[in-house]
Amino acid sequence: DGGPAAQYGGTTGSEPSSIVVDARGNVFVANRGSNSVTRIGSAAGPLTFSPTAFPSTAVGSTGTLTVTVTNSAADLATAPTAITAAGTGVSVTGGTCAVGTRLAPGAKCTVALSWKPTAAGALSGARLTIAYPGGDTASDSTTLTGTATSSEGLTATITASTARVASGKTLRVGIRTRNGGSTSAAKVVSCIKVPSNFAIVKAKGAKRSGRTLCFNVGTVAAGKSATRTITVSAVSTRTVKRFFTGTTKATGISQVKATRRAVTITAAPVNPLVTG
Repeated sequence: DGGPAAQYGGTTGSEPSSIVVDARGNVFVANRGSNSVTRIGSAAGPLTFSPTAFPSTAVGSTGTLTVTVTNSAADLATAPTAITAAGTGVSVTGGTCAVGTRLAPGAKCTVALSWKPTAAGALSGARLTIAYPGGDTASDSTTLTGTATSSEGLTATITASTARVASGKTLRVGIRTRNGGSTSAAKVVSCIKVPSNFAIVKAKGAKRSGRTLCFNVGTVAAGKSATRTITVSAVSTRTVKRFFTGTTKATGISQVKATRRAVTITAAPVNPLVTG
């Protein structure tokens, strides 16, 4: 039909003078100047792709991935005829790989992808394909993976037993996690970050990392809430305001920030030394 059946490419010797193709599709070039024969194989590629996994992406948000494509052929350039992506919410957004642009043996180019998930769970049925003459499914495409998370219905709030506390006194601070979704939230983990000027007095069941305390809350049923508390002591020589912050997350649910809570430490006045 006049169209190309296969793609050939490579480097000949000096002064190539004649060409022959054998039954296997190999091209042989006789080089008059260098008194040599060069063989050029007809099988292009294969291509290699890395990385192929999108970062964890929240439902409704857009995740991005840049895939580096390498032509692993020893002696044959590849010229893509099409660059496509399959999968719900997955699309090609750019990159340096281009249709009709030759990719030399060992050379690299990139494909930029985006993914906008509509439901929580693993990305399935997604592939990046770079078609080229002589390529096939095994050598011109790769599977794309990723995990979508959802924060639907999950909220967190920092609570405090008082908004003002005298220096040297204690107060209770908590993190309240509410599941406003329609299904249970499993393996809920809630964390409180204690600001400066507060010493941690008691935090039963919490794992500490620096000034952050995390609780393995467990399962929170739909429409229910769970609260974990710690006891801290205010330490300051002057009146200051500090903010308690926190986060909560669960299996299949992206991490959400807790509504922060301000607490003011009031310092006791210092009486001047009177002499005379």
